[in-house]
Amino acid sequence: MNLKILFLIVTIFTFAGLVFSPSYADVVSPKKQLSFGIDLEDISCKEGFMRVYLLEHETPSCIKISSVKKLVQRYMISDFDLKQFEKKEKTTLQEVGSVKIESTFQSLSKSGKSQIPVYDVIFNVCSISQSIESPVIELKSNAEKKQIQLANSIEAKSCQISVGQIQSSNPESISIQLINKGTVSQKISDLTLTINSLQLELETQRKNLSELIKNKSEKSPEVSSTIEQISKLRKQTNDVRDELNSYLLSLNLTPTTTKDTLKIPPPTPRKASEGMMVKIISKYDNPIKNNYDIAFEACSGKEILRIPIITVSSDLESKTTQLGDKISPNSCLISGTKISASDPNTIQIRYQDSGAKAQQIDDLDKKLDELNKQFSDVKKSLNELINLKPRPADFAQKADNISQDIIKLRDEILYTKSLKYKILSTE
Repeated sequence: MNLKILFLIVTIFTFAGLVFSPSYADVVSPKKQLSFGIDLEDISCKEGFMRVYLLEHETPSCIKISSVKKLVQRYMISDFDLKQFEKKEKTTLQEVGSVKIESTFQSLSKSGKSQIPVYDVIFNVCSISQSIESPVIELKSNAEKKQIQLANSIEAKSCQISVGQIQSSNPESISIQLINKGTVSQKISDLTLTINSLQLELETQRKNLSELIKNKSEKSPEVSSTIEQISKLRKQTNDVRDELNSYLLSLNLTPTTTKDTLKIPPPTPRKASEGMMVKIISKYDNPIKNNYDIAFEACSGKEILRIPIITVSSDLESKTTQLGDKISPNSCLISGTKISASDPNTIQIRYQDSGAKAQQIDDLDKKLDELNKQFSDVKKSLNELINLKPRPADFAQKADNISQDIIKLRDEILYTKSLKYKILSTE
């Protein structure tokens, strides 16, 4: 989509005495998303904003939906998707939950700029009828305003305790609100449902191909059309999955995370699972000269193959494809692809790796399990502490120590999630 704005005046409002600290905003800036390899078409904006291209900008910007309409009315814009805009404009933002401050006390371990006191703010976030994905809280005081990205989603009709820190010369001025209005959760839900639907279609076409192979329909045009459909559905599935993973990456990135600090760890060395194999089971002449339809069988072996990636090569080309589904332990799936070859006997197939990418994800998932267990235990301790009556004399010290642990673990979880989605969104 190309938007050409002939003239744009950007006015920056500076609020005296108030510092805006966008730490852990729900979506980081488009420029930062691009630095992490997110494609232009997958750039995301936070709730209430729309992705647009401004004059002489090679990268997109996130503009408030209400401001976009004003720009349309005031300036000349070509190639504008009016239907998409109207759909965005009519989207009703709704309350999906609430947040309540449980306790506020001055931090004993941290001080702010110019010796402004820093306060630990303990709060509870509760969802209403739907889960809240990537919950974001805004803390505001007479000295600072900041957004805090929570580490995990909040299940429907449940609450989650957490903590934030903010500078304030008057603790009575501290307020809190839940930023989420449902659009983040809806987008994640829509993309997930689309992937599930495509995978069901993909499975149906694979079964059709399997039946054609059993009936030895080598000359049947159905084989070519079925493999064509499989290839199309596989690409659609991978494209939507990439969009979802890129979106989740943008949601979990923090302002302190940079391309240099987000280093993907090497996978734990492992041998290919016993029984893990892929083989060509049939080759079919394609109506196009020097093109062949290939039916193949991919098997996982004793362990699940989460991200099966195969490479098909010939004397004319080599192509690598990620299959649309994971392969369960001790099972196989039949699929198909197309390849050019002057000599069909040169066509070969192999796994692109021995599950190295999947192993990286497994390693990170194990780390996330460990971090989330620690996180759950620490939050439980905090919840028990603030509900003690009467509160112990050393309440502030204990609460401050637990708060530091929560903030540290939250950062680690978000960083580890960023690594995971960075790997998943990279081909």
